[in-house]
Amino acid sequence: MERETMRIIEKLEKREHLVRYQQNRRALGRITKAECETEIAQIDERFGLTEKERLAYELYMKIQVEKQRRRNKK
Repeated sequence: MERETMRIIEKLEKREHLVRYQQNRRALGRITKAECETEIAQIDERFGLTEKERLAYELYMKIQVEKQRRRNKK
């Protein structure tokens, strides 16, 4: 599960980076709003999580939250 989770996290980080890049290009006036939206849609299509990946990521996050709660109780 750890290897799968790391791959999912890397995929999400890559998506976030590319979306931020497109938003910065839009803010600088290098592309239009429509072009930005089109690019982001393509990024979402390419780097979106499958249902299995999404469920695995949610489970991972629940486990992490529970670990954090246990540490804070001590």
